[in-house]
Amino acid sequence: MANAATEVASQAQDRAREAAGQARGRMREEVDRRSTEIGERVGGTAGDARSVAEELRNQGKDAPAKYVEQAADRAERLGGYLQESDADRILGDVEDYARRNPWAVAAAGLALGFAASR
Repeated sequence: MANAATEVASQAQDRAREAAGQARGRMREEVDRRSTEIGERVGGTAGDARSVAEELRNQGKDAPAKYVEQAADRAERLGGYLQESDADRILGDVEDYARRNPWAVAAAGLALGFAASR
């Protein structure tokens, strides 16, 4: 009787591990897919910002054009990172950032929670 209970418990643990592995795999696939989509959108937005900067320059507004170009550069880098990185790299980078900046992560979580409650 004790052997049967131990075997049932062992099977349940194996199934739980398998389900957790499948969930992790699905999460990685979803992060990969969504990060690529977001990276493409951000890259497109950077192109739009460059057009705005060019128009500002044509109007003689060099200082604002410079700031818009800087934002476009950052957006392009972010878009490239999101398109090229896989889920493991992104999740690892997020974990590293959270370890280095726990207060920033807590503040962001608080802000998201507040926004979600509205």
